[in-house]
Amino acid sequence: MESALFRDLGFVLAAALLGGAASILFRLPLLTGYIISGVIFAALSGVLHAGSSVFALAQLGIIFLLFTVGIELSFTQLTRVFRVAVAGGIIQILTTIALGLVVLPSFGLSHAASLILAFGFSLSSTAVVVKLLQERAELDTLHGEILTGWLLVQDLAVVPMVVLLPTLVGKDGGLLDMGEAASRAVLLVVGAVVAGRFAVPQFMNLVVRANSREFFLLAVVTFIFGVAFLSQILGISPALGAFLAGLIVSETSQNHAVFAEIRPLREIFMILFFVSLGALLSPSFLLNSWQLILTLAFIFLGIKFLISLLVTLFFGYHAKTAFWTALGLANIGEFSFLLAALGGELGLLNEREIGIAVSVALVTLFATPLLFAARHVFWERTKPILLLPVLSSVSGVDRRAHPPAGRAQEISDHVVLCGFGRLGSWLGRACQLAQIPFVVVEYNHEILKELSARGIPFVYGDPADREVLEAAKVDKARLLVIAIPDRHTQELVIEHAKQLSSKVQIISRVQRDEERTRLMSLGISEVIQPEFEAALSVAHRIFQAFGLNREEVAANLKTIKAEHTKLANS
Repeated sequence: MESALFRDLGFVLAAALLGGAASILFRLPLLTGYIISGVIFAALSGVLHAGSSVFALAQLGIIFLLFTVGIELSFTQLTRVFRVAVAGGIIQILTTIALGLVVLPSFGLSHAASLILAFGFSLSSTAVVVKLLQERAELDTLHGEILTGWLLVQDLAVVPMVVLLPTLVGKDGGLLDMGEAASRAVLLVVGAVVAGRFAVPQFMNLVVRANSREFFLLAVVTFIFGVAFLSQILGISPALGAFLAGLIVSETSQNHAVFAEIRPLREIFMILFFVSLGALLSPSFLLNSWQLILTLAFIFLGIKFLISLLVTLFFGYHAKTAFWTALGLANIGEFSFLLAALGGELGLLNEREIGIAVSVALVTLFATPLLFAARHVFWERTKPILLLPVLSSVSGVDRRAHPPAGRAQEISDHVVLCGFGRLGSWLGRACQLAQIPFVVVEYNHEILKELSARGIPFVYGDPADREVLEAAKVDKARLLVIAIPDRHTQELVIEHAKQLSSKVQIISRVQRDEERTRLMSLGISEVIQPEFEAALSVAHRIFQAFGLNREEVAANLKTIKAEHTKLANS
């Protein structure tokens, strides 16, 4: 048994290493390389199979992932998207199931099989989508928050689905069991809220006092699996328990230290998870049924995308937010494997139907990183349709650019702030204190409500659109600040701003060093990297603490800036 475990682990890690290297070489998302390598190595070696102990270890990847997601969120963040996440998630799940019961029987599937597959196909992959959001630093964006909340609702929906399946074969269950499951879920959530406010902060303070990194890590991992095990006892997914554990820890002062300790474990087990997913794809089954698999994958990608898009628009969000949210929800998640396995155990699904469920889900998971990589292209091509008045009327919100309120319509020699998140809001405050006129360009309607209440002039719309920048009077502005981290949007803003005015100065934030050179080549005035600026600020304080005089501090900071510029340009 031990030799088999080490053998399987060796194959999985070797597959991941080669798949990751190939992804980097061909500039593909790492997830794509991991899944493909799992398919190839499972076919060549025959050692990666559903009964392998590696698959049990791979499930830890989901637990650690959702725990860290919970740490990075908070109860306050979830309440901001509660309405669209809960109501939208329920509408999307029920609508997808209803359409699945219409579509799937036409492909020769029984009614019981159609219902189980419709259940599974209505759910999206929390593991894959959250991983993609993390890689792009988009978890705290508007669409990132909506996606995370929506995916949580989908994961919770697994509970009544699992309870309902035995009723299809005449076993006890039904509304009574579903009510009990819902009660257990409510009990766990309420317990998590109470623990997060009172017990856990005290526990973490005691652990920290031991002043031992090993003991700290042990306490955290024990807490994660303790909550996960408790959720399993209550009949709820252990992964959801891990997510709640993360939410609890997010309310403590040690949340950043916990995240730093858990992150390496998360990365390793997530790699095992994605390679194992690829190993579930049988090449022979794919070759014999590829037309059916691709057809169903395409149909449900389209169904879920359209439903999620229309629902998000209905709740008043901008077309771009709705588009990116829908793209993230279009895939079919790993819980479809759980439902398919349970259906097989109950005798409701045969081997072919289980193969269809797994293969269709994995094809969509494989396509998701590629869709994310090309989302800007898809958005630009569909934007003219999504911004039509007929779709604007779905949400009851006018999606055309709104001119700034009041006197700002005649504004000139001002600052245009593209984005009013954490960075943009402080820049706006700075302008207010210095009595510098400014206009905000934003499409988060929650932020716009705040701006309107505070009397701050704004333009509603995507700053990447030329007409939106025109409404913000960029042609009369002295300065344009791009506080949005997305590189593609930044480039479009710069291009359109240069067309509108050759005199406006442009300052943009960047996430990575390699993006700095690209933006500077577009002719903007200055590029700011928040992480590097924070490093300079901390370095300044270090120099002062060690008694360096003003000239020495300035000289050292100048050297650091020069080295940073040289590295960015190399």
